[in-house]
Amino acid sequence: MLDRSAVRDEARALSPQERRVLKGLGVRLTGFSIYLPTLLKPLARQLARGFLESSWHPPTDRLSPLPRDRLDPKALSAHGLRAVGGWAVPVADLDRLEDLLRTAPRRGQGAVVGPDILSRLGWSETAMRDILRGLNFAPTDKPKPGEPMAWRPRALTKVPAPAAAKPGSPFAALEVLKVPPAPARRPRRRRRSKAASA
Repeated sequence: MLDRSAVRDEARALSPQERRVLKGLGVRLTGFSIYLPTLLKPLARQLARGFLESSWHPPTDRLSPLPRDRLDPKALSAHGLRAVGGWAVPVADLDRLEDLLRTAPRRGQGAVVGPDILSRLGWSETAMRDILRGLNFAPTDKPKPGEPMAWRPRALTKVPAPAAAKPGSPFAALEVLKVPPAPARRPRRRRRSKAASA
């Protein structure tokens, strides 16, 4: 389970063919995460947790504060969670947040995060603020008493022309798809000798 911002440039440079290959392999690319939905199933999570050396057992269906000890992202992934803004957040909730922000009322360039969004996610205002900041969002204006805030993604640098993926990148294996295969050579037909045809 990856934070999409960690491979933002490479993810945005993926070709349609590469995206189709990833989709065929069951990989889901969302606005905030990249993961395999099949690994979020209870049996898959139970198997993954069997390889962990951790006594941390967070709830997997709601927010919970991250422990003070730094956690390995693999430990979070085994529980279907991501570390965002000091919280352990179910990746499914991040998908729901993305959808809610997309359809939220607009104020200027930002999405208004009102009580409806908070209640649908079951988050407090403090948790929502921490998580949005952790996702690189910023308020569009100063908070006013009794008025919900509008949030927008921080400006990102322009992505240069697609470049080769770094050797250690999760997308490095897809580089082979950019190289067109060599055309197949047609077998040469053997010419029949005159003696054989006689």
